[in-house]
Amino acid sequence: MGSTLPSAENKDRVVLALAGSIVMALLVFLLIPITQYLDTENESILEFRETVLMAPPPPVVIPPAPEQVEQTEPETPPEFERQIQELSINQLELSLNPGISDALKIGIAGGAFTNESDSVSDIKKLFTFDDLPQAPRIINQPNFAFPRSLIRRGIKEGKVI
Repeated sequence: MGSTLPSAENKDRVVLALAGSIVMALLVFLLIPITQYLDTENESILEFRETVLMAPPPPVVIPPAPEQVEQTEPETPPEFERQIQELSINQLELSLNPGISDALKIGIAGGAFTNESDSVSDIKKLFTFDDLPQAPRIINQPNFAFPRSLIRRGIKEGKVI
């Protein structure tokens, strides 16, 4: 709704609304004293009593007990006996000489220990082309131009790592 300025015929309503709001505010503020005036109490019932005020008693101060100083003998420090623990080298020899002797004692045959493994054949055993949803294809084939400086020196092929 757009607000418009009051026209000539609405100016009387604005003045009337302003006067009405002022009258309502005065009635609300005068309502409290009027209700107090209507609620009159019997003043003859009021009673006055005389009260006597006294200072509180002083706090009780308990004197501190005299300190009793006892003569104590200085404590002698305890004497510690130094115990030397001998170390056994047998355990050290066991840990420095690893082997498969325990495995031989329980009947496990010693296998050949190899450091090399053929990882390509292991991968071929695990994965096949049947596992793929489609056959592999070349996505990007970069063009490589062999450097002319190497061709001039007689180098025609090389291995890129």
